[in-house]
Amino acid sequence: METDPITPALALRKAAPEHLPARDTFSAQTPLVVIGLAAIGMIFLINSHARPTPPREKAVVIVCAACGTVVAVRPATNPAIYRVEVQMLDGSLRTTLQETAAFSVGDIVQVNGNMLTLRSAAS
Repeated sequence: METDPITPALALRKAAPEHLPARDTFSAQTPLVVIGLAAIGMIFLINSHARPTPPREKAVVIVCAACGTVVAVRPATNPAIYRVEVQMLDGSLRTTLQETAAFSVGDIVQVNGNMLTLRSAAS
């Protein structure tokens, strides 16, 4: 007796279940995939305005054109005189000679020719 070559294939086909459960079919899962993608799209759409923006640089309001911050106080060649360097609000650097070390680094001053006047941070 000869065996038919197609018979083993038919036997495997009959052994496998002919009908898969409804949750395992592609057409049954498609609506869930579409709903999931729509939900993700809505989340992105709702939160699109909440993306972080780079911080803006603070604008320096120049109230006093002759004002600046003391960046260095050094003794000059004469021990009674000090060289005071002031970073102006416009970015330039001015150096003045003072008879006393009345200013320290970080003080806000106003330059009047060769004289420095201490100012408050609010003014």
